[in-house]
Amino acid sequence: MSGNQHTFEQTMNQGHSAAWDGQWDQAAHYYRLALQAQPDHPSALTSLGLALYQLCDDTNALAYYQRAAGLTPSDPVPVEKMSQIFERQGRIGKAVQAGMQAAELHLKARDVEKSIAGWIRVLGLDPENQTAHTRLALIYEKLGRHKEAIFEYIAVASLMQRNSAAEKAYQVLRHCLQLVPGSIEAQQAMSLL
Repeated sequence: MSGNQHTFEQTMNQGHSAAWDGQWDQAAHYYRLALQAQPDHPSALTSLGLALYQLCDDTNALAYYQRAAGLTPSDPVPVEKMSQIFERQGRIGKAVQAGMQAAELHLKARDVEKSIAGWIRVLGLDPENQTAHTRLALIYEKLGRHKEAIFEYIAVASLMQRNSAAEKAYQVLRHCLQLVPGSIEAQQAMSLL
């Protein structure tokens, strides 16, 4: 191991230690030192982003997470953190967009539970997000969690109906009845169309 690599790892460990103890100023200091040694190291970028986030320095935290996301486009963590920062800043549209991207990245990484949590978080920000309801419904259906899938499909059908797409809404509800024949929820929703 080269001296530079050893110094980098040692500095990162000092940063992690400080972060573990909740000493975010000190953690940020060590992560900045680590980035001087390796300016494009994704873990150092996200670690500094977290320290700055904890210090409520959202502008700089966002910049480090954006750099990390650019360097590791398949990693959902920086994008997920960007969504949280956007939410804290009141930029809900951007928070939803980044949240959806993070949920998809978790799914591509085969972390289904984190993807589900991501989609649920998006719906907490934007309860009428048809894409999020649809993705959740499909994930639940593939997992065999049919009751949860039907709940999401009914939400999709409701949004479709409000957007003057009653025939598509009807098709979605018919799918629910194929999924769980005799589903009372799906039958009730169909009777309201």
